[in-house]
Amino acid sequence: MTANLEDLENLKIIRETMERSSTVTSVSGLGVMGMGVIALIGAYVAPLQTSDESRIYIWLAIAVIGCMTGIASTWHQSRTRGPVTRLSAGRRFGLALAPPIIAGLVLTDFFMRQSQFDLMPGTWMLLYGAGVITAGAFSVRLIPLMGIVFMILGAIGLYLPDSWFQPVWQHMAPIDFYLGLVFGGIHLLFGAIITVKCNS
Repeated sequence: MTANLEDLENLKIIRETMERSSTVTSVSGLGVMGMGVIALIGAYVAPLQTSDESRIYIWLAIAVIGCMTGIASTWHQSRTRGPVTRLSAGRRFGLALAPPIIAGLVLTDFFMRQSQFDLMPGTWMLLYGAGVITAGAFSVRLIPLMGIVFMILGAIGLYLPDSWFQPVWQHMAPIDFYLGLVFGGIHLLFGAIITVKCNS
């Protein structure tokens, strides 16, 4: 009887260890690239807006759609790992990513009330990068590395001149160009690498 209990306990430990590692391999490179494409769409749609507030709302909508795409693709990628492992991977990823995202929403609301729109892009990148690093703690090295890149670019964005919303050409402002370049380009780059190295 004691031996059976010990065996069950050992099996539980093994299963929990496998569940922890599942977050790593469940990342879909194509899903990450899809998030990049969505960001590029945002860079096209946002300049069409007639107010700074509308532009921010477009980027928030793009962020929501991008996150949903990432979660759905990760869920799909882990379909062969069984329902328990898939649920554990999704829960760990969500719990790690949620706090920085919630902090970003609170700060976005505060900045909008203060009309400090120029602080948003860098803040979004910093917090998103922090979330990616923590969510990718048990992932392949490319995921935390991607988070570090976002944090570095976010810090740079916070120290750039506060002319984010001045049109550069036609209706495009630096905020649209920078967010499209960073969120679009970085996701496409790392998504392609993950697809080739990890998902092939």
